[in-house]
Amino acid sequence: MTRARMPTVAGESPGAEVNLSLVLPPSSVPETFRVPPACCERLLNCRVATPFSPEVRTSRRVAPGAMVRVTAPDEIDAKLFELQTRTDENGAFEFSSLTDGDWRFTAEAGSGPAASHVKLTRTIAGRDLDRVELRFAALFSLAGRFERSATGTPAEKKSLGVMLAPREGGDHLAWAIAKVDGSFLIEKVVPGAYKFMPVSPGPPYYLASIEIAGRDVTGEYVELASGALPVTITYRADGGTVRGVVGDCGGATIVIAPQNPVLQYGEFIRQTTCRQGGAFEIVGVRPGDYYAFAFDRPPGMLEASSFVGQWMNQAVRITVRPGEATAASLKVTERGSY
Repeated sequence: MTRARMPTVAGESPGAEVNLSLVLPPSSVPETFRVPPACCERLLNCRVATPFSPEVRTSRRVAPGAMVRVTAPDEIDAKLFELQTRTDENGAFEFSSLTDGDWRFTAEAGSGPAASHVKLTRTIAGRDLDRVELRFAALFSLAGRFERSATGTPAEKKSLGVMLAPREGGDHLAWAIAKVDGSFLIEKVVPGAYKFMPVSPGPPYYLASIEIAGRDVTGEYVELASGALPVTITYRADGGTVRGVVGDCGGATIVIAPQNPVLQYGEFIRQTTCRQGGAFEIVGVRPGDYYAFAFDRPPGMLEASSFVGQWMNQAVRITVRPGEATAASLKVTERGSY
């Protein structure tokens, strides 16, 4: 039999850990394993990998009765594909079978101020996993503030908020709404890597920076834990304008996307359509270098991270400067059918 190590739930006290040694049986898939019909499509017609049977060896206090969940991190509606179980008296748990692919493991124990949480993503690829550990950590709060320049526009009075998007994915997002003075406090945050996703007040503002201790982390995943320094999120209103003409525009969609891959997501990718004569204009653009496109159909919601690289050779490169207008002459690129 092949021996492997898989995630286990660690003790409730900080730093406690348990190693779970697993044995992979050479044959037979348990009859008790079931997945919902929608899950079959995600799991490639429900192809089932070899099940795991645990043998537990512990050296420290464990966490019996903790809830453990596993799901595919790239699913929009994760609940449809979630499997869950509880640890036994030894802190061990078992998922009868998982297919090859990426899986997000999360666990929680206790409730209220004493609650502990952990999350981890691992790839199953028909091979042994060695020395994978889950360590519980207490939830924490993260303080910060918004800053925005005065404009005298309605957007200056709009409320602001921010979400933390975990690198491991999932539908549980920690968030907070800012007070009138711009300060905010995000509570019940699980230690881990996050991307800050502030909610824009709208034109004429653009997201200028997200800083922690003077370092700009805009668009990056940042490791956050108890004791993290406050974050400052700044909106400015001195953005540039991109205007131009699209030849034979028809119903084309104009898209501008940052050349910096870290910023190639919804906050900074702007779209519009042609007016009469193929003219277009996009205002309040964050200063920087961009790719400009004109597509026969707009990129879909899930294409933001891939369409730029795929069509980069069809782009016009432009530079947007604060308070200035940048001209762009575009031709329509046919992206074909879905």
